Amino acid sequence: MKQLLIICFILSFLTGCGDDTPGNTDDFDRTTLLINLSDNLILPALNGFKTNATVLNNDVAIFLNNPNPINLETLRATFETAYIAWQKASIFEIGPAENIAYRANVNTYPTDVSNITALINSGSYNLDAINNYDSKGLPAIDYLLFGSGDNDTDIIALFSTHPDKEKYKQYLSDIAEDILSKTNYVYNEWISGYDATFKSNKGNNIGSSISLFTNAFMLHYENRFRTLKIGLPTGVFSIEEQSFPELTEAYYSGISIDLIKANFNQLEKTYLGDNGVGIDDHLIGVDAEDVNSEITAQLAVIKEKLNLLTDPLTAQVVNDRPQVVEVYNEIQKLVPTLKADMFSALSIQITYSDTDGD
Repeated sequence: MKQLLIICFILSFLTGCGDDTPGNTDDFDRTTLLINLSDNLILPALNGFKTNATVLNNDVAIFLNNPNPINLETLRATFETAYIAWQKASIFEIGPAENIAYRANVNTYPTDVSNITALINSGSYNLDAINNYDSKGLPAIDYLLFGSGDNDTDIIALFSTHPDKEKYKQYLSDIAEDILSKTNYVYNEWISGYDATFKSNKGNNIGSSISLFTNAFMLHYENRFRTLKIGLPTGVFSIEEQSFPELTEAYYSGISIDLIKANFNQLEKTYLGDNGVGIDDHLIGVDAEDVNSEITAQLAVIKEKLNLLTDPLTAQVVNDRPQVVEVYNEIQKLVPTLKADMFSALSIQITYSDTDGD
């Protein structure tokens, strides 16, 4: 027994005896990777959405001060620009964003129209309550600006001549301000301390920056991008192969495909590190060039397949469902490679809950 302990002690210096689980160190220096992720991807995306959320909040105020067709069209255009900007920031659900459930606060869909109406009628509500997440944020604004009436005249009337116009005005103002407030919090937390924490936590154990980031990246790709944006509206999880267009993001404005493409482009850019060090370089640095090649090749396929999507997606998932399923299948092909091969090569453990399989 004593000899076995001596042998294992010696081998521990040579091979890491008895420890090949995720979290082991490797020779790749993650410093430049973390710096690039923060400085050139995360902070610009958060700042970009903060700028757009500020403009959105201002244009909401202008419209509510003078509800007319011109101000409505201006506000709609501002909203669509902000929604696209959100796609760049939404994948970074770590640190301050995770602490306040940022993504759930800003973009829980489908929005609950019945609850929105009930909250407006009550004139009293707590937007921070979890059961109101699906009644605020960008999807709620999408409904109020595009779907709350049969036409533009009816929508404008809600904020100008309707008996409860003041309640409608207050609610739209409050949810726009809520988006801006949550965004300011996340951005300010990053620049006032979390940025330094993120860059300095260079290990790959659970709780390290690369572990938190990679898990957030994978969770977003698998659940938010694959499942919510395409899988559920297309009905790929339905035994009857039935489409559910009402589950589509931006259901009322009809800009879901623009959002899907913007979100994918950010995912791809983040993986590649934009013009700096990315996850691809990390894989190459740990001698997993084959895994990186497989991922980059499939990302290119997905980008091409996304061109098969046509506006409005709500109609395509019903009238041309097989085409959308084809896009979903190509997105799905990358999930096992990312979850199994990438995480294994980087010695990172998956820490988020997975309830719908690979």
